[in-house]
Amino acid sequence: MDQLDAELDIVEPFPEPDSQFLLDKERNDETIQLNKRLEVAELLKKYNYSITVQRLEEMVNEKDKAEIKGILNKITRDFCRKVNSVTLKEQDWLQFLHDLQRIRNSCFHDFFPIEDVYEFFVKGILTSGRLELEIIHDATQQYVNSAKSVTGEFIGKGESDWCEF
Repeated sequence: MDQLDAELDIVEPFPEPDSQFLLDKERNDETIQLNKRLEVAELLKKYNYSITVQRLEEMVNEKDKAEIKGILNKITRDFCRKVNSVTLKEQDWLQFLHDLQRIRNSCFHDFFPIEDVYEFFVKGILTSGRLELEIIHDATQQYVNSAKSVTGEFIGKGESDWCEF
């Protein structure tokens, strides 16, 4: 049994957040936060990256963008190599994108831009040797739609990233 399994065993008997058993708002919020950290740890484990809930909490408290980028880079590279990436189906790529979004939204949404998630995803597809234009189009559309304005910094960054390929 690894540390993540032990952590999951500990929280399993907890009442569901917002249930009548957690009348204290602070405890309710802490339970929700712990469940989100566990969800992220499970998602990362799915991609062969082990991390503790405590380390995730430290990363959030420190707003450690560099470590988050390192993790996303590693799981993206490993995902592309996991199986011969040419055999990965469109659904596999869409699930991977969804998981990257969940990782960001569950822990790092306050300080890690969603555009960075899309950037890792698109670069992963482009470097994998499989060019699924429909998937790239969907990810690019989400990337552009997440910009605050049409002249936003991420639009210019996206244009320069596309020029590299």
